[in-house]
Amino acid sequence: MNGCAIVTGGGGSIGLALGPRLAALGLEVLLADITPPADPPAGCRAVALDIRDAGAIAALLDEAMRGAPLRARGVAHGILRETPAFSPAEEAVR
Repeated sequence: MNGCAIVTGGGGSIGLALGPRLAALGLEVLLADITPPADPPAGCRAVALDIRDAGAIAALLDEAMRGAPLRARGVAHGILRETPAFSPAEEAVR
């Protein structure tokens, strides 16, 4: 292994697309999500993680770096919600 990559939001479509690409580079890939994928792509390992839990993040980093140095991290999640300060234009959402 050339190192380790952690992808938060790894259970979503972007994370599931990013994970195999990182694995193809020779990285050990952890797809971390509050609802991890039941059947992770080849070369990836699914782990449960709530990114609001600092202790869980620290534990995941400790686990990830036991075998290989952390070489990459990916954030593959986002939140879109309407608030009084932000309301996306309909054409921007399409």
